[in-house]
Amino acid sequence: MLQDNPDNIEQMYDKLRYYRFKNKLTQREVAEYLQITEMQYKEYERAKGSRLPEEIAEKLAEFYNIPVEKLRTHYQKFISNNPGEKIKQIRCSMKYSQWDFANMLGISKSALVSWEKNRKTISYSSYLKIRKYIE
Repeated sequence: MLQDNPDNIEQMYDKLRYYRFKNKLTQREVAEYLQITEMQYKEYERAKGSRLPEEIAEKLAEFYNIPVEKLRTHYQKFISNNPGEKIKQIRCSMKYSQWDFANMLGISKSALVSWEKNRKTISYSSYLKIRKYIE
């Protein structure tokens, strides 16, 4: 059954399937439009947590006549817009020290410091731990 609202779809590969099914297209037809092999496109629909290359996302958005943001997941949107500052704001709003927040998340303090300074990208699994505190 097709989801009613694509904004509620968490995974990128599910978003790709949603728009393909909505437009009654095969994987081969989408691949031909993108000028890639059908196998390459199938990998995008199978790759759990994988990132969609920006050039492919832009072509798909044009193909489906939607803003490219509609293809991005909550995680992708989070990491593309100063995630370190958001993580620090969350931690500070909860009045946690870096040490305490890191312990709560089950990570090292050095990893948290790297995230807050945007030196490292937060992993998807760690993002899921703090997602409930976002917004």
